[in-house]
Amino acid sequence: MKGDILYLDPPYNRREYGSYYHLLNIIALYDIDFEPKGKEGLRPYNTSKFCLRLEAENVMFDLYKNAIFSIFS
Repeated sequence: MKGDILYLDPPYNRREYGSYYHLLNIIALYDIDFEPKGKEGLRPYNTSKFCLRLEAENVMFDLYKNAIFSIFS
């Protein structure tokens, strides 16, 4: 990852951003076949490692270690 500015806004708890924006994702993907299921009717989404307590610290460290941004220079 390389750029001028690095802005991070990882999830702050176990709930993914995808669960908050699932309606917008349905519209953006023009998913006319989507059928809500379960209590919350959410789309399936992948869980970010930032949301997993045992992995979040390592993932954040790796991100900082591998980021090449002028703010870090």
